[in-house]
This record gives sequence, structure tokens and C-alpha cells, in this order.
Amino acid sequence: MRNKIKALAFLTLLAKPAFADPQTLIIAGGANPKSVGIRYLNISKHAYDTGKIFGQSPEVAALDGQWKFADKGKMHPAMEDKDIENAIKSMVKKLKPGEPFNFFINDHGYGPNSERKPENSGFYLYNPESNWDKNPSYDVPKMSHEKFLEMINKLVPKETPVRIIGIHCFSGGLHSIAFSRPNTCTSASTDFRTPTYSEEKFNLYGKSFWEEFYRKDFDLDHDNKTSLFEAHMGGFTHDDNNESRADVSSFAYVDSILKEGPYVEQDSWLKRVFDDPSEVAVPNFNYLVCSLLPNFDEEIKKLKGVADILDKIAPTQQMPKDSEKVMQQIPTASKNLFKLAIEDYQANHEKYQKILSDLRDAISEFRRNWEAVEEKQKDGKRAEFTTAFAKLDMQYRQEMGKFIPTYYLMNKMKKVERFLNIATPDQKKKFTELMQCESAPLF
Repeated sequence: MRNKIKALAFLTLLAKPAFADPQTLIIAGGANPKSVGIRYLNISKHAYDTGKIFGQSPEVAALDGQWKFADKGKMHPAMEDKDIENAIKSMVKKLKPGEPFNFFINDHGYGPNSERKPENSGFYLYNPESNWDKNPSYDVPKMSHEKFLEMINKLVPKETPVRIIGIHCFSGGLHSIAFSRPNTCTSASTDFRTPTYSEEKFNLYGKSFWEEFYRKDFDLDHDNKTSLFEAHMGGFTHDDNNESRADVSSFAYVDSILKEGPYVEQDSWLKRVFDDPSEVAVPNFNYLVCSLLPNFDEEIKKLKGVADILDKIAPTQQMPKDSEKVMQQIPTASKNLFKLAIEDYQANHEKYQKILSDLRDAISEFRRNWEAVEEKQKDGKRAEFTTAFAKLDMQYRQEMGKFIPTYYLMNKMKKVERFLNIATPDQKKKFTELMQCESAPLF
């Protein structure tokens, strides 16, 4: 199913400006690599190898600059601000007119100290003396997204297109950089309020983001290039762990103007940092089913939560009141993206509602059946139930088709409609600029 998502043709029929070869800097490592460093190493190497395969010469700022996979002269340390600044300086010298600068941040992150200042979130650098396990109060070097913006503005020419991808906790704060800087767009694995949840060896959003360069699931204009938006959709649809919080800067900008999603003001500190956004996130079907594959004693308790989520999602979705108006005002490069989402919604909305209802019933029945098994018989029944759950998973993956991206974009379309009704000319211009940046090939 995952490799057949090419049916989602509405996602990336975007006009892609031609860019020269970019510079790409991977910032990675984590402040305590002994405990989780393999994840940062794996994804950083994956991003580096992808760039190399597609004819680029990425550079890496990580740890003390000693990772072995990078070519000679392509490694930089990442122990303090000056290291990142020096890496950017050396790479800016290689930029030619029209060449973009890409950043991929793959590190630990931290949340903002105020919900009104998402840019105060950021990412940690590396200090070989830090040990969070033994000394969690250790003052680990870090860089806020606001400070990162200042560094980019200082070192990178304004006319240089900048694309930033972040898979660290609270990485949605990166969008503030795109809001503030021209010719800049961002993609993040989560919002600025929430940690990024990852597997032990890989962050699934980051892994699938770079795999989109090989799969081309979303290269539906057949230019054999991968834009930031296409790679984002590759990551978004394959991330089982983050409840669809990943987003790109254009849609995050709409949220920020409407004061919706992660930009809604909440009351308590706990809500500001950890709660879901005010509206129900578009469900990631992989999260709802695949992540619940039974380690039964632990995971079965989550099934009721799945059913509760299903009650709140697709059946409540509606067409925008004036979709033609939205289609007339959104950027030309993105019209087909929304057009084909509308067509799929009109053709399959009722089918999706029924599938979701059936899935809810099936999960509830599965849960009841497992809980009815006597404790002493559960070990003997585990293989049978695992097979049954995998069959359920496969059945609904096949039936759901375009579900996730269709409802993702329908939700965005309704927001864009509200945005266009209240936005100033400058705000509309910024939205268009962000979408155009996101549609350009990364390399």
C-alpha cells in the first residue's frame, strides 16, 4: 500500500522553478549521542547519501566533526554557535547566483518559553562533557530558531532561496524563520508545542522524507525532481508516530494568521507544551492501525483511543462553502493540488465515512475478543491475534486509498478559504511566496 500512494495525484502538480545546484548542510548529533546517537547517525547518513546519489555535495555539522561517512573536508563540528556559523560561511562562498541553501536539522530540540513566541524553541548542539542521564540539569549548548534566523540573515544573501527541514522536537518553530525571511520555506516533523516521537533507529518522518527522492510517489508532474512539499508528503504519510503534526510553512502560516492549530492560545503551561492543537489533527492511518500492532498486553489499551479519534475525524469534514473562490485565489502553481483533492472528496467521501465506521467497529470487536481471552491462554492465542490484526491492517490500508492526503488537503482548503477572507494583500502575497518556494526542487 505504501508504495502505491501514487494514486494521490492531487498532491504535487506544482510548477517548479528551475534552480541551480544547492548547498546542503546537515546539522545533527544530539547532545547525548551515547543513548540515542544511532538514530541521528542513521538519518544524517541517509540524507548525506541521498544528496550524493543525486549529484550534490552535502556537508555535515555534527558532534565533534568525527563521523566517518562524510567525504574529506565535508565534516564540521557542532559544539557551539561558532561552529555552525563557520560551516555556513564556508558553504556560502561556494554559492553561485540562483543556488539555494538547504538545511536539514536532525537533533534534540526544546520547546519555547511562551506560546506567543514559537521562535524561542530550538535545537541542542553537542558537548562531549554533557551527560543527561547522570546530570539532567547540565547546561547543554543550544540554538534557538530565532538565533538561527539571525545567523542565516547575517551570512546568507537575501536573494538566496533557503529551505529548512527539521525533525527535532518542537521543530515547528522553524516556520517562524520562513514567516520572517523572504525566499525561505520550511518543513517540520511536528509543531512548536510538541516533541517529535521516533523509532529507536530512525525518525520515520525524516527517513521517509529522504526516501521520497527514490520512490517518487509524489512526483506526479513527472519532472523527476523532488520538491520540499513532495518530500514532506512522503514523510507525512509514512510517519506512524506523530499524529499528523508535520507541516510545511505555507499551511503553518495560514494557521498562524487564523490563530488555529498549534497557534491557538491555550491556558495552562501543560496545554501549551504538550496538548494536541485545538482541532482534531488529520489522522495518520498508519498511526491509528500500524502502530497498534499487538504487543497486546501493552497496546490493547490504546485501541479505545483509536475508536475515540475516529469519532471526531472524517465524518465531520465538509466542502468549503465557496471552493471556486478559493481555487481562483490560491497560487496558480497549487491549483491542481486542491482541485484533485476536491474530486476525490466528492467521489469517495461517503465511502470513506463507511470504511471509518467499519474500522471503528472492527477495532472495538478485536479489543473485546482479546480481553475475553483468559490470562493463562493469552500466550497461546497471541500468534493468532497478531495474524488477525495484521489482516485487518492490510484490509483497511487497501480500502482507504487517498484518505489521508485528501482529508489533509480538504482541511487545509477550508483554512485557506477563511484565511483569504481576512488576510491582507501582504499576507496573501506571503502565502503565495511560501507555496512557490515549497514547490521548487530541493536538488
